[in-house]
Amino acid sequence: IESVAICGADDDSGTNFVNFCEKEAKERGYTIATQFTYTQDAATLSSECMKLKASEADALMIFALTGPAILFLQTMQDMDINFKTMITARGGFIATEFFDTVGDASEYIMTENTWSLDSVSDKAYSTAINDLCIKKAGCGMNGNYARAMQAFFVLCDALERAGSKDGEALKDALWATDMDGSSLICPWDGVKFDEDGQNIYAGGIMTQVQNGQYVTIDPEVEKAVVPAPAWKER
Repeated sequence: IESVAICGADDDSGTNFVNFCEKEAKERGYTIATQFTYTQDAATLSSECMKLKASEADALMIFALTGPAILFLQTMQDMDINFKTMITARGGFIATEFFDTVGDASEYIMTENTWSLDSVSDKAYSTAINDLCIKKAGCGMNGNYARAMQAFFVLCDALERAGSKDGEALKDALWATDMDGSSLICPWDGVKFDEDGQNIYAGGIMTQVQNGQYVTIDPEVEKAVVPAPAWKER
């Protein structure tokens, strides 16, 4: 892989993604074949996909929420636009609606993630929570659900330590949070907040869709499929 195409929505998240990918790609010696932002609520992404096709880039780095993520993938499939690999940063590419709509077309997409069942398979409660999610929501856990559940666990921990529903007591308990990785849903080392309220132990894992679900791509766990088969070869 020598060249990349970079695109994201024209909002803060998309622009930050594009700028970050541009900086990293240049520092690592990749050729930027094309880069652009698109309108989040666009009815069609044909012109954007034409740019991607004309770029002939080896890899696509893209950020999109659910609607555009679906539209991008369907349009790229219709226009037979193939990349050796496609990498995103969660967004719509982990949404249940995305998988339900695009089906097998989601195979081989990579994303930085905050959940995959194999990353926490050593914790029995994670499987139980995933099963509960399937029962109640009709789908398995994803990164969005995992972070929401993690926030609930953090709140429960703070309530226990505060011993009160008083707002100030609870706030102080939340600031004092120091959970280790043994009681987490997300594959983090723990939860402890800095002065800006950010979890200093938060991190991500790289995942790829294989057989319909995201799995951790790690030489000791699962290897990434690169290059991905072209649309007509699937």
